[in-house]
Amino acid sequence: MATFKGMSRGVRPRTLLGIIALIIIAAAIVVAVLLYYPRGGVELVGFSKESTATVSYAGMFPAEGEPNLLNPLGIVSRAGNIYVSESDAGRIRVFGLRGQDEGSIVLPVRAGAPTAYPSDIATLGTDRLVVVDNSGSRILILDADPKAKSPGATVIGESGANGVKSPTAVAVDGETIYVADGGDLTIKAYGSDGAYLRTVVKGSVNTAAYAGGLVMLDGTLYATDSNAGRMVMFDIATGTTKGTFPGSFALPRGVGVGIAGDLLVVDTFQRVVKLLSPAGAPVDVIDGSTDSEGSLGSPRGTTWVASTGRVYVTDAQAGRVVVFNMRVSD
Repeated sequence: MATFKGMSRGVRPRTLLGIIALIIIAAAIVVAVLLYYPRGGVELVGFSKESTATVSYAGMFPAEGEPNLLNPLGIVSRAGNIYVSESDAGRIRVFGLRGQDEGSIVLPVRAGAPTAYPSDIATLGTDRLVVVDNSGSRILILDADPKAKSPGATVIGESGANGVKSPTAVAVDGETIYVADGGDLTIKAYGSDGAYLRTVVKGSVNTAAYAGGLVMLDGTLYATDSNAGRMVMFDIATGTTKGTFPGSFALPRGVGVGIAGDLLVVDTFQRVVKLLSPAGAPVDVIDGSTDSEGSLGSPRGTTWVASTGRVYVTDAQAGRVVVFNMRVSD
């Protein structure tokens, strides 16, 4: 019987092909496991079977023993990733939903500025981010892919009569970008290409002097007025003030849309995240009483991930992102 050159006698070609097939299948299984269970991150714990609580502590990242984030402020979720403004590092950190390190997006530094200082952040479309750069007094549109060779920054309102003077917060609705400008107490609208569209809210005594957070919900712009300790609502069509939330805040900052279309509002001094109805009625709260491990030192931003039923909160004091489970109460 003929044999292949270099092949040991007694090993049939069919047997050899079978061995190669098994090796390929085993390699495919290993790759699939690695893709499904990415390395790194932390274990996030869900509600226990017997729990009737509406909020519970799930975990935090980066993992214990890994370096703290350098002053994490803004946070937003998109397509299975969590984007965090690591302000003192001048970059956006990108994580998986369990805190897997997916890379960083370094902000370009404006000429004449000592550094970039990202704070508030929002998503634009499927592949871009909108970031407040406090040090550069500007708004940047960046590529959301941390593996991109360049962030491809587009600058919004860098100069001119309709430019941004001192941006504090951003919100995105479709292809429209809303910018809270503490320099003239306005909220301006820009297109997805950075072009100025209109001044939605003009400066007045009712305007937020320092909008620490901004979000759009059902035709209403909600701005946290950090200096006045309140939440202000503006009609998107007319720019008129629709009212303020009842109750008091010590230092409201980040705000986002949470479970069932309610609002998540971060109060930094009170060290809580409040879940409120669009009219301001209290629904639930996240604070140290949820779990001693989940106590918040200096919360700044928050984002809700519907697919996991979890709330992610940046804690500037801890240098971590703290994660909570949240569900609708009965």
